[in-house]
Amino acid sequence: MSPRWARNSSNKAHVILEKLFRDGSIEATTQPKLIYDSNSLFQTFPLTVFRTVFNELKSSSGLLLRKRRAEEENLLDDSNCSSPGITKALKQLADDEADSVENPDARVTHHNQPILMSVYKEPITQQEMLIILCVLPIGASEVRFTLVGSGPGSRLAIIDYLWPPIIFEIENLFAEEIKQGDLADCHPKINALKEDLKFTREYLSEAPKGSIELALPIPVQTASNTIKRYGKNRKDGSQTMIVELTAFQTSYTVDPKQCKIEFKATGL
Repeated sequence: MSPRWARNSSNKAHVILEKLFRDGSIEATTQPKLIYDSNSLFQTFPLTVFRTVFNELKSSSGLLLRKRRAEEENLLDDSNCSSPGITKALKQLADDEADSVENPDARVTHHNQPILMSVYKEPITQQEMLIILCVLPIGASEVRFTLVGSGPGSRLAIIDYLWPPIIFEIENLFAEEIKQGDLADCHPKINALKEDLKFTREYLSEAPKGSIELALPIPVQTASNTIKRYGKNRKDGSQTMIVELTAFQTSYTVDPKQCKIEFKATGL
């Protein structure tokens, strides 16, 4: 099982990352993936976990705030897309957010998510099983389920998926208002949304990736032939990911016949 990221001196990766922030090796525009790939210690953790810690340290060091202020100043100086009203709004936006720190995950708390993890026993073999149901946002794509850890068992799983385009194609989302002239394509609302998207992905051309970390109720086998992944959807567009996992066998469920060793003559 991949280790959890301890935010203290017991975790060498955390110590190294903190040092990179302190000595100025990481700048406001440095992407987490670049740092992640630079050290094998970082790569012992999932990229999604590293990115969360990276953003936390970036926030505490003030880099995110300085980056945001600098880019807002650039927006204020851009005469091609600024009327006096928009300039005033941008200045107000900068003042209102002067004390804010960008860490998207830290600002969101989820309760009673549409995820079920149920343990049951196969009626004939009495083999303990785990079934997982997870409803993802409508339009999410490239859904992947991974057990974390390279050993024989795991109690940690990660669901990765790409965001639905409706949330990151900002101009398309407000296309009707822009076409009718009710909203400028450089309105502070649109600029703010596009700016915050920078904290959700590495490159402009890629869709942001979401991830869900699951603490499994029982340890499960990691061999590919013990994992069943599939999904179902409905006419309303909702989609459910279904994963069936096999638990480690107990001595009670092991068939004694399977433990017996048969000797065959070699002819010698």
